[in-house]
Amino acid sequence: MSDHGAAASGGSRRGLMPAFEFNLRTSVQSGQVAVGKFNGRHPSLACATPGGKVFLHSPHEPAAAVAPASSGEDGAEAPATTAPHVRFLNVNRQVTAVATGYMPVRRAGEAAAEASEPVPGDASASRDLLFVGTASSCLAYDVQSNADVFVADATDGAAALVVDRLPGISPADDAATGGAAPAVVAGGNCSLQAFDETGSEAAWLVTSDQVSAMATGRGLGGGAVDASSRDLLVASEDMELRAFRGDNVVMEATETAAVTGLSALAPGSFAYSLSNGTVGVYRGGQRLWRVKARGNATACLAFDLDADGDPEVLSGWASGKVEARRSDNGALVYRERAAAGSAGVAGLVSSDYRMGGSDDQAVVVGADGTVRGFLPVEAEAAAAAAGGGSLMDEKGADDKALDDLQAQKRVAELRLRSLKASVQAIKTGAISSGAIPAGAAVGVVARVVGRPRGGLPDPAAPRPRLELLVRCSARVQLRCAVALSLDAAVFDGESCVAVPLRGADAAAAAAQRLVGTDHDEAALANGALCIAATPPRNAALSLRVKAVAGARATADRFLSFDIPVTLPEFAGWRRMREDEEAKAVLPEGGVAFALKDRPERVAMWLNRSFLASEGPFEVGVQPSAETPSTAAHNGLVLVVEASPQPAGGTAVRLRCDSMAETADVLQSLAASMGVEELVPRMAFPAEMRSIKGLLVAVQEANTVRLRLSADLADGANRVKSLVVRAEDARMRGDIVGMRGAYARLMTVNGELAGEHAKRAANHEALMGALRRINTAVQTAARLRLGPARAQLVADCRAALKTNNMAGMLSALQGAA
Repeated sequence: MSDHGAAASGGSRRGLMPAFEFNLRTSVQSGQVAVGKFNGRHPSLACATPGGKVFLHSPHEPAAAVAPASSGEDGAEAPATTAPHVRFLNVNRQVTAVATGYMPVRRAGEAAAEASEPVPGDASASRDLLFVGTASSCLAYDVQSNADVFVADATDGAAALVVDRLPGISPADDAATGGAAPAVVAGGNCSLQAFDETGSEAAWLVTSDQVSAMATGRGLGGGAVDASSRDLLVASEDMELRAFRGDNVVMEATETAAVTGLSALAPGSFAYSLSNGTVGVYRGGQRLWRVKARGNATACLAFDLDADGDPEVLSGWASGKVEARRSDNGALVYRERAAAGSAGVAGLVSSDYRMGGSDDQAVVVGADGTVRGFLPVEAEAAAAAAGGGSLMDEKGADDKALDDLQAQKRVAELRLRSLKASVQAIKTGAISSGAIPAGAAVGVVARVVGRPRGGLPDPAAPRPRLELLVRCSARVQLRCAVALSLDAAVFDGESCVAVPLRGADAAAAAAQRLVGTDHDEAALANGALCIAATPPRNAALSLRVKAVAGARATADRFLSFDIPVTLPEFAGWRRMREDEEAKAVLPEGGVAFALKDRPERVAMWLNRSFLASEGPFEVGVQPSAETPSTAAHNGLVLVVEASPQPAGGTAVRLRCDSMAETADVLQSLAASMGVEELVPRMAFPAEMRSIKGLLVAVQEANTVRLRLSADLADGANRVKSLVVRAEDARMRGDIVGMRGAYARLMTVNGELAGEHAKRAANHEALMGALRRINTAVQTAARLRLGPARAQLVADCRAALKTNNMAGMLSALQGAA
């Protein structure tokens, strides 16, 4: 059933030993598992069920203390099949997130001094609260008192919750600690809402998509941090990772699939898991390592196996498997294989759940309610507990170096053997056997194809795309090429394979091929291979191309080439030729600002960030000269103008009708120049008209929602009246009157069902408009650097809450 391993650290090899296992006899939703001390002393599990309930498992509390709370808010008793020490909380809505954490219990209107702060020696005063997120609210529940602390409106939903003291996000100046007060952050539809202990909104931030996971820790975004700094790490469904330090974004990264789990490790690093089976670690804001396996990784947890202060990474899988890897290199140190048919892992938490007073246990909660606990022990004890399972020993640095050298030796021996066979074939005249010529080489060139030989592209023609052109030297033919994506989903999947086409297939491909340069066309005629790539974002990407080549198509000996390829940030943009620039329609929107650097620095950034296949970019160097650099991408035109100012520095103007693309260019240029604060003059007429339309749509949707709510309340009152009439007629024996009341009741019920459908459609339209507005706010914030960025978000939030459309547009346009 299991296959256990152990790690070696400092001479001590440790593993995991099963400590306990039981079944809660109820289903658990994936990712909605938490552990907390609701009475301040004993740990309890809190899990959400698919039926809109949250259950608590408190094995160390007396049965008398647990039994009264086993009924839900509606008074319904817990199912008879439920395990002992389990009580239910009926939320009566679909639960989207569960979290636990300490927060002073203070109702709205109470003074801060009246809040229940932790008292030394009083465990009940420092008890954790239970936080439950739904599609429209965030509930704080005091389990010990069996009372709601607050119910806060989360208009964008609460798909993920986290509780912590976050300077710059949490309420400031906690009376007990002198620092930031605890706050619960709800991640929803393109936004983050922080609530204080009264349920009042303490902060509002924006992100790019629906939030899928969150975590907090020190220095998660990289850079120097002090002891009191805490970063908020946010993952969204568009595969983006962001680290917030206060209200500033200090780290952004894109992964290859949706993030299913986040966990802080040592200061400055964190672990993550993806839905495509990838588990990895970031350190200092950069990816340290990642590994990919079959299956779906559903959760990850930082858990110290060897007590060295550097936690290992535990990952749970949809198959029920549990793995542990070293946080510094990803080496596998432990694996617990699940039996066939086992349910997937719903969540991973760590706590001294047995109350043994020693090490915490890693608690694995399955989707079927099975709970397994693992205790870190010496490797030999773990092997004995597993019935003599195999151990995965960690090799030392010398052993690793020796393994690397032996691998290189085997590769060199294979190459030498192939070369000897080729030499022997040449000596005997058996050239037809496919001897590979000396000096055979393969190269890769990135290009943007689709540029017409004259004028602008036909609107009906295929859009330009980025291609990798794999070319080989003379007397060598490519047999295949495989491109692997290391950073993001550049291909339709994680790799792309290209092989030579023959006969009619080759003719058809040539007829549909987009136009490139004459030099590239000649290379394609000589057997080069094309691999289409689609960068998902404007960021530098790392690829690896593996090509196989032989002397000719019938060769039986081949050489393998491994070629690393780095694409610049804006590889998807192609430089426009002079004849295209003359016919192009220049953008109406853009930004303008001044830099202290010389124009030559802008030219250096252009050549480093774009594919300069048409020659190097240049900018004007005379005070009166202005040489624009024009590029195109997905139907957009970008014009970069840089000219020296008489008083020194450079006047820069970025012209583009897309705020998002302009923000990417501005952020890249500012990072290259070391600019930390910037408030440019901006104007985006087309986008502002679109945002104005969205604000009008939000106003109309809110008006319709209020009217539908009033109609729904009126219908509910009619239902109550008709039910009373029907029951009264039944008691009087008036069958005709009873039938008439029930007939009218059926009609009203149908009307209510129709009104509900209208309200649901209105809600979807409202959420879609708010999502696009939140995205626009985030994009506009990225057009600023420094304190102005946070101020813009705050101004937009205030205008949105008061339904101030003019204030929202004014805040978005800034100084324009």
